Amino acid sequence: PRIRIVPDGGEWTDGPDAADLCREYWFDPDPWQRDLLDCWLTRDGNGRLLATTVGLSVPRQNGKNGAVEALEFYLLLTDGDTHILHTAHQVKTARKAFDRLSRAFTQNRDPEIRDQVERVRSANGQEGIFLKNGSSLQDVARSRGSRRGVDNLTLILSDEAPELPTPH
Repeated sequence: PRIRIVPDGGEWTDGPDAADLCREYWFDPDPWQRDLLDCWLTRDGNGRLLATTVGLSVPRQNGKNGAVEALEFYLLLTDGDTHILHTAHQVKTARKAFDRLSRAFTQNRDPEIRDQVERVRSANGQEGIFLKNGSSLQDVARSRGSRRGVDNLTLILSDEAPELPTPH
């Protein structure tokens, strides 16, 4: 990468575990995607994630979504306290992201992954993946009220960052 900032004070990273889990059950992340997972999943001595705000700028059709989905896949399966809100500016982008990740759970060739699913909600505008371990992911298009009714978030992913509103 042209610019790379790694969290200070990291004791270890779950990056290799995330890449291995993804490779075993879904797809094999590229080396640069593995590097991102190493950075994003760096933890302090108490096990807390150190990368609390991250950015990723990658040209279209180069695997950005794969890197993000690998992170989501890993956290959903390994941390029952994970509650992810995946947002995108356009409905079609949010739906596309949801479709890819939900297929990783519902159409996976391995029953170990399929058996983790409590339910998948696919109503337009209310897409969500809910696992038996208590973790969840909801995909929404950004709007004024898109976070209403979404509680206990541990991770917010904002696709199409140029479309984000300016914080006040």
